[in-house]
Amino acid sequence: EALDESIINPILDDQALVYLSVQSLLNSAIDNLASDTTLLPQNDMFFEGDIEKWKAVAYTLKARYYMHWVEKVNGETDIPNCNSALDNAELGITTLDGTMQTLHGTESSEQNIWYQFDFSRAGYMAAGANLVDLLKRNSDPRDSIYFENTPGTDVVNGADPGESYNNHSYLNDKYFGADASIDIVSYEENLLIQAECKYRLGELGEAKTFLELAQLAAEEKWGITIPDISGEISDNDLWDKILEEKYIALFLNIEIWNDYKRNCYPDVKYKKSDDDD
Repeated sequence: EALDESIINPILDDQALVYLSVQSLLNSAIDNLASDTTLLPQNDMFFEGDIEKWKAVAYTLKARYYMHWVEKVNGETDIPNCNSALDNAELGITTLDGTMQTLHGTESSEQNIWYQFDFSRAGYMAAGANLVDLLKRNSDPRDSIYFENTPGTDVVNGADPGESYNNHSYLNDKYFGADASIDIVSYEENLLIQAECKYRLGELGEAKTFLELAQLAAEEKWGITIPDISGEISDNDLWDKILEEKYIALFLNIEIWNDYKRNCYPDVKYKKSDDDD
């Protein structure tokens, strides 16, 4: 109806039906990839014709979209959707080189959107204090990987919600420059989906294992060491640690917005300025 100019107010499709259509489309893609592996794409810039990597991405996407429905209205876990997410994640991305990323170059028409925004609108955006402060509290070296130092200082500094972006850090050009790739769907996400599902199903030992695997993947990806990676995590703290690691690991990925709507993490408060009513 949206494409029919004679319909002034097109009717929205039911959200559940939209998700069913997405799952059906991904199932068709997997079936097509499995049916004939002799017709490899000639210009596959993502995986150079590796059918298994494409299938793994499709399974991780299926898991992601089941996670959007994993919580009932009363906050309890929807077991069927949780199991479906887990089943698909088990067939999903299993290595860092299976992560699907955006592709960019240094030409102005090929640069990634984060670099372009800063290049054309320098000073409009800054690092958020919530993430910066979290990384600093954890002595997590990803603070200096994600962000550059605040101009004129040797420290990363984030802005609170509502605070001016002036005199705060922005993205680190070394890792997020013009031709830097940004994760679309990743190995870390696949691991952390399994961690959350295992926790929701009461399998806390396995949930912790997947959390630790996700942190190990981050260490390998960035060439860093995350402190206390094997430290004891209590059952009470494990849930927050899973959400925390996904919030950190999926930096710049819009999927974190969907996680926020489900789990209300992170609990970011708006800081009113003097100019607010």
